[in-house]
Amino acid sequence: MSENPTIALVLIKTELGMARQVADTTAELPNVFWTIVVTGPYDVVAAVKVENNLGLADLVIDQIQKIDGVHNPTTLVGVHINKGVEPFP
Repeated sequence: MSENPTIALVLIKTELGMARQVADTTAELPNVFWTIVVTGPYDVVAAVKVENNLGLADLVIDQIQKIDGVHNPTTLVGVHINKGVEPFP
């Protein structure tokens, strides 16, 4: 991984009743560090860390979007992490 990897949160809407399955499947993908089922306008949040923006595009477009039950993921790309916060090992 490069010195300045791309980190992001991927917010995922799912088909009704599929949030846990989507979270479990997404969590098994390379470069996904954790997933959580949430309430509100999204159903699952995934924390990802990749080499660069191309790697992020590959992960979201070629892998996450193709998971059964996933609808319209939204990606929030990190631009600054405060010291003391380490969501990605």
